[in-house]
Amino acid sequence: MRSLPNFIFLFALYFTSLFFTAHATPPALKTVLSPGAIVYRVVTGGELAYIDSYVAGSQPPHYLPIAGDFAKYGALYTFATLQEALEWGMHVSGFYYKQPSDHIKHAEYIYNFYIVEMKYDPKDLKPTTKFFAKGGQDYISFVQGNYPAGQATLQWEGEPKPAVADIIEGPMSGALGKEPPVRSLGSSPGLYNHQIAFASDKALACLTVVTKIHSDELKIKPTAPGQPPSCCNVQ
Repeated sequence: MRSLPNFIFLFALYFTSLFFTAHATPPALKTVLSPGAIVYRVVTGGELAYIDSYVAGSQPPHYLPIAGDFAKYGALYTFATLQEALEWGMHVSGFYYKQPSDHIKHAEYIYNFYIVEMKYDPKDLKPTTKFFAKGGQDYISFVQGNYPAGQATLQWEGEPKPAVADIIEGPMSGALGKEPPVRSLGSSPGLYNHQIAFASDKALACLTVVTKIHSDELKIKPTAPGQPPSCCNVQ
């Protein structure tokens, strides 16, 4: 996989929504966790305050202690491909909305995100892993169990406990209790969003920041009347 600065990424997005629910089952995921693999972190919203902590040649900063799909007490979530990261950054920062301010409370978060490229190298650390190739009841139950039930917070009470593995990999979830959503690529069956959660200090030590790029550098055109968002040159 090419490094982000050298990756020429030319495409137009003709979707009014980022995801759709496919009737056909998308192909199962395959692990990307081999030495030298590149993963992509999207930094948006409140996490933009920590973007300076992503320094080329260094380990990424520690994650926030909040529940997510694959870990009760936090993880550094990444995507397996640049395209997934770009689509997610555009979605969360409002490029898909005609009126982003109707969906994003803080104006400074609109059209504002970073993609951080990181290299995976487990060295001799021997991190433990858990992998979901697809949805199904085991996947659904696992994701549900990582979120506090009946609470208006994403933080569990009590002392933090280790995640089930140092690194957890699988489809990104949508609504709890549902099969994972599928990326619309214009035809069925589509693809899962492939996410990798680095959920321990050992897991973070397997990552090195390569580079980061801000959305302004991508020359993204947001949604306009009769015109979906489009992107971009990454050079």
